[in-house]
Amino acid sequence: QKESYIMRNALEEFVKEFDKATPVTKQWLLLYDKIYQNRTASNENSEIALVHKEKILPNSMQKKALNNLQELRNEGANKALLISATGTGKTYLSAFDVAAFNPSKCLYVVHRRNIAEAAMKTFKNVIGQNKSYGLYSGDKREIEADFLFTTIQTMSRESNLNQFKADHFDYIIVDETHRAGAESYLRVIEYFDAQFLLGMTATPERTDGLDIFSLFDHN
Repeated sequence: QKESYIMRNALEEFVKEFDKATPVTKQWLLLYDKIYQNRTASNENSEIALVHKEKILPNSMQKKALNNLQELRNEGANKALLISATGTGKTYLSAFDVAAFNPSKCLYVVHRRNIAEAAMKTFKNVIGQNKSYGLYSGDKREIEADFLFTTIQTMSRESNLNQFKADHFDYIIVDETHRAGAESYLRVIEYFDAQFLLGMTATPERTDGLDIFSLFDHN
């Protein structure tokens, strides 16, 4: 109702913000475009500097998970499932663990190419230039890279899987593991025989009853 305290305050706040707003004219859009282009260039330069200069360290949550992963490996486990809410830094956490594991070859599996590209940037930021990085998706087939970032649509094809030996990758990460019940994910997980397999998801429970936990030995 318009008479309510919440509605009255909301309308008053809207009117204040509306009155302070800048009209979107052609001249304003040209100015905004210049600012946006400058910021984009600045961010790219910052990212390059970050890769070379700034050491990124895990936060307290990531430290605890990394310790748990190392304890599992010390006990002989070769699989683990990381369950963490969206936005809590799972990709960085996986990069920290890969850095600790120090594999010769690493595979990162996702469901979209833009996520693979973002993950590759994260790994570069954490691990640096001592490893080579490549994409394996669509027209990108950089299979000689030490750390390969791929989409499930590409990697799950039999002809593509057969380009690699089962033990080619020492460490494999499967992002959004709740999708792993799909035949394409199972094909990749069952084909490779990595020294360590890490699954990552915010929602491991599936409505179809498939047990994702068992894919990772309930670790």
